[in-house]
Amino acid sequence: VIGGVQSAFGALTSGRLDEEAASNGAVLPVMQTGARPASGAFATEIENAFATIGVQGPQVQGTSFNMVLRIDQLFVDGSAAIKADQRALFSQIGPLLQLEDLQRHVAVLVPSDPERRLDVRRAASIARLLLDDGAPASQIAVGVQAGNEKLVTFRFFTLPGAGQ
Repeated sequence: VIGGVQSAFGALTSGRLDEEAASNGAVLPVMQTGARPASGAFATEIENAFATIGVQGPQVQGTSFNMVLRIDQLFVDGSAAIKADQRALFSQIGPLLQLEDLQRHVAVLVPSDPERRLDVRRAASIARLLLDDGAPASQIAVGVQAGNEKLVTFRFFTLPGAGQ
């Protein structure tokens, strides 16, 4: 599972590109030159999608427009299963990434859970739902972020000229 997530979507460690994965060709899209935070219609669509599950308050940090969910909001306690009432979020995000020919991207960071290895399984669950709902594999990345905060971070960004 770990290798599959890393090779298919890029690997993250604390929001940075995993050097081993990079040497194996798994380059994380958010690290590309020219990445800009989602803005305009894309940002509005993201906020509307997250509002359906009661989340507000995006943050713009560096090269991304971030939406954050508490781990207990998204996942069934003690498992990698996404709560049934949160699945609608992914059916909205997937199509948003299809709209502008390789310019829209998302990187999703799941909090580290080294004792039970739920982190990698949770990252894989998110990737699977995004793919099932139409997100192009080349426009998503999932990974694990170290730290004590139990937050899932969705980083939305664009790459200018990526479709040209």
